[in-house]
Amino acid sequence: MVSMHRKISEGIGIISIKGNLIDPDALSLTNEVKKLLTGPESKIIIDLSQVQRMNSCYGLGVIMASWGCINRAGAKLVIASPNEKVSRLFEITKINQILKISDSVEEAKKLVQS
Repeated sequence: MVSMHRKISEGIGIISIKGNLIDPDALSLTNEVKKLLTGPESKIIIDLSQVQRMNSCYGLGVIMASWGCINRAGAKLVIASPNEKVSRLFEITKINQILKISDSVEEAKKLVQS
């Protein structure tokens, strides 16, 4: 099971995810992104610090679908705090060459502002 919490901090939309992005529950991330994009937020951080596992089907699929929504809206996305397994998945799939990824939410805030 996965849970998501959406908040605004310093004009940046932050979606914190808790759980595993390995099943259809992960698809709710796209809805959370769309809710942020209906407001004034054009900078979004997806915080993965509490995600233990992510697969290439649901996890990467929903991250890339969210990136597509954000990109089409002219907004910016930074992925924050992926663990070692998730970082490795980003490297294997070369997603790390497409997305901005940071080690912390604080670092992500600086990246999304640039």
